[in-house]
Amino acid sequence: MEHASLIFLDMTKGWLLGKPLQEEPLTEEEWLHIYKLACQHKLDLGIFESCYRSEGFAGMPSGLREYWQKSAQINGAQEVQKVYRFLNVYRELVARGLKPLVVKGILCRMLYAKPYTRPSADEDMYVQGDEFERCCEILMELGFRRVSGEEDCVAAMQDTCSCLHLEIHRELFDPGKLTDRFQGWIKGCFERCEVYRFEGVPVYGMDPQTHFLYLLAHLMKHFVGPGIGIRQLCDISLWLNRYGDRIEWLKVQRKLREAGCELFCLNILELCVRYFGLDRKKIQWPAKVWDQTDPEDLLEDLLDAGIYGKSSQSRLHSSTMTLAAVQDGRKKLSVRSAVFPSAEKLKGRYGFLGKYPFLLPAAWMHRMAGYAVELGRKNKDDNSPAESVAIANKRIHLLEKYGMIS
Repeated sequence: MEHASLIFLDMTKGWLLGKPLQEEPLTEEEWLHIYKLACQHKLDLGIFESCYRSEGFAGMPSGLREYWQKSAQINGAQEVQKVYRFLNVYRELVARGLKPLVVKGILCRMLYAKPYTRPSADEDMYVQGDEFERCCEILMELGFRRVSGEEDCVAAMQDTCSCLHLEIHRELFDPGKLTDRFQGWIKGCFERCEVYRFEGVPVYGMDPQTHFLYLLAHLMKHFVGPGIGIRQLCDISLWLNRYGDRIEWLKVQRKLREAGCELFCLNILELCVRYFGLDRKKIQWPAKVWDQTDPEDLLEDLLDAGIYGKSSQSRLHSSTMTLAAVQDGRKKLSVRSAVFPSAEKLKGRYGFLGKYPFLLPAAWMHRMAGYAVELGRKNKDDNSPAESVAIANKRIHLLEKYGMIS
């Protein structure tokens, strides 16, 4: 691992724990590397908060320092605006008799010493099926427009007068071989929900154990695709530092083992302990299980991924192959299988293949035309079929190593 990447992890941990950085002179290249990582992982606000008071901050290239400071001020103000808009909207939904459960975003933000340095692209709410359309109707009355999800289990709502983006979920997991394992984890969450407070405003959320399991499930859903960044590990670390004493660890261990993801989750938690300030005492698993962990390859993948694996187009395209590997257990992929997948794997995007599989060549041509357009827009080093396959094969090895492919 590069030295600058280790410094970036130290800065992240310092931000999470509110501890000062150990002073160390950095080169211009190292500062640029740290800034790039911070942006890729959507932690630029937090890392700026972590390092701007340090003596080393003065040694940052002046152009980068001024740009980072200005963007932090602008982005921080937007986060404050979005949060206050969300809280006002949420109070109105509750006042009208709804009981949406907040997941991730706000519930995770409240754990941070400076909540507005933990950004959120959108806020997610989980509603019971019979409240789904009513919730969307009220939001449209309050100035939101529905930008997607007319027939799906999730509706994306965009505020017309702020940057706030909401996702309203009728279901938290799409059907699939992996996500079907997680459905039982959140069963009964509306009956067991608890009231949390953010800026004095009460919000409903899953009980701490169920929400922890959901954070793990959400993490795994993205990991088997293009990947995950480290912000999700930051959230899990702070959640367990706050609520780990309320987790029934034997039950959690059993659920993870039954779902075939215990080893993967153990390695995630080991990374949280090593790099993100999680107190190991909060995890009541037998000491011997930690001997099974070997998480450094996983950390390298997380650092490379950026937030939700969006660090490059090639990595995003690799998700088609990693998801297929989880579905059918195939552990080696070729360029041919990436460019020309089967009708079964494409019918989710090209619905006509379900009824007319003989039209598969037309779907291939459409995919290749779209891919050619993307290649024209992007640097070829950032987006190539061969690179996608190389990334996918490397990540499939990780999926096998950590027990996500049997």
